[in-house]
Amino acid sequence: MPITTKRAIFVLGFVSFVTLGIYRSLFGPAFALFAERYAISEASFGLLLSMNGLGVITALSLSGALLPRLSYKVFILLGCWLWALGAWGITLTVPYAWLFVAVIASGWGGGVLDITINVVFTHTFSRAAPLNIVHAAYGVGAIAGPLIVSGFFERGL
Repeated sequence: MPITTKRAIFVLGFVSFVTLGIYRSLFGPAFALFAERYAISEASFGLLLSMNGLGVITALSLSGALLPRLSYKVFILLGCWLWALGAWGITLTVPYAWLFVAVIASGWGGGVLDITINVVFTHTFSRAAPLNIVHAAYGVGAIAGPLIVSGFFERGL
């Protein structure tokens, strides 16, 4: 495989994992916004978070059966679309029941990205270092997410 293709795969994986880390860490700081918008309790918000986890677990569980039938490219695009569509749905002021659908969709899309990028990396790179780096990138995103939100809150945005 050409080195430029490997670099492109690495950059895609790195950016995806940073973004996954940011996204998944935003739920905590965003609790106040959800509580205000939907007048929900901490327990209801916890259920919402569980639905996101359900989407991720479902995607991870089904990927083993679906990935061999689809190309990596199709599966990554499917994950991106579901994740983006779900994230967009979360930002809208939709009825609370539709919020569950959006959260599950974004969880499913993120799970598809997660597993597919891991599989692509194991087939592309002969060493574990690139995969370890993208997993560290997830941590960078998970730390950056709440910092970004707190910066917006401080500015009243």
